[in-house]
Amino acid sequence: MEQFYMPTKICFQDNVVEEMKQELAKLGSSALVVTGQQSAFLNGSYMDVKNALESAGVHHYIFSEVEENPSIQILERAMALFHTYPVDFVIGVGGGSAIDTAKALAVLLKNRQMKPEDLFLNPDLEALPVVAVPTTAGTGSETTPYAVFTDDSQRTKMNFKCRVFPKMALVDVRYFMDIPVHITNSTAVDSLSHIIEGYLVKKANSYSDAIAEQALNHWALASGDLLLRNYTKEMRTHLIHASTWAGVVISQTGTSLPHGLGYHLTYYHNISHGKATALFLGELLNHHQDRKKVDKILSSLGVASVQEFKNRIVQLVGQVEISYQEAADYAQNMYRNKGKLANHPYEVTEEELLDMILKSLIVY
Repeated sequence: MEQFYMPTKICFQDNVVEEMKQELAKLGSSALVVTGQQSAFLNGSYMDVKNALESAGVHHYIFSEVEENPSIQILERAMALFHTYPVDFVIGVGGGSAIDTAKALAVLLKNRQMKPEDLFLNPDLEALPVVAVPTTAGTGSETTPYAVFTDDSQRTKMNFKCRVFPKMALVDVRYFMDIPVHITNSTAVDSLSHIIEGYLVKKANSYSDAIAEQALNHWALASGDLLLRNYTKEMRTHLIHASTWAGVVISQTGTSLPHGLGYHLTYYHNISHGKATALFLGELLNHHQDRKKVDKILSSLGVASVQEFKNRIVQLVGQVEISYQEAADYAQNMYRNKGKLANHPYEVTEEELLDMILKSLIVY
């Protein structure tokens, strides 16, 4: 049975937060704004949210301690501060880390007797309404129900069990214009990973495929300027659409092998999530049995071969070097990750996973 479910209202335009302030007010009289320590204050997104809330008569608190690849400990710190505060809804302002943290806090503030660890055990917990104001074009968290956190006990990243779609995604290209080169490129290939994995996984269907192909077209339209580091408003607009639509895709399909393999690079080598995942895309294309879909991806991106595709990824984000022993350990750990393997459309062996790693990275 084919299914499609997307409850998030996506609003895209300049000054969209101000435009939607009355919709924010309908969510309650008190909001918790969740963001990082710097970017939301520099790009104007937090000030827009602050002004819109105040103009609409909504009181707000702010938690601005979110860091990249947030851990369970960040949730504990936030709850220690706001456990007794009256909060009606939560606004995540920033990249995927801020929006993911907002989702988790929305669950914990709705279920104040729960601990952060419970998020990874109970799929049935309800959440306060969440509004996403994205400022990077990569994770697509503004249109997914997922939230990913670093789990030091498992030495990996884990998605929480709850499904929390934002009520609204308020997308304004002005917040994206001054993103540094390395973040622009890393988040861009993150969205490409979502598009390609969502297109090739077992759960893909005709609805998700149609959106994936549209997202791929947007990514392709941005790719020329991206490679030239010509970061125009038009280019960033295409990347935003690619990322937002890619989020819609994986909210239906989930991800697969590159994400599972990339988590090891992020945890053990502190490689950004987008880069860590995208480096494995080429070998996913090489190993995948649906050559018609693989050819569609390559032709849409205007590349003649998988090798040319791999070269472009490295041109954008560089390479990673690991030891052979690490590669073997990562392959073994990935083979044990039955959740990710289950979404791959055919069985894969530990030896095939090792081969993917050896051909994707510099291994000594």
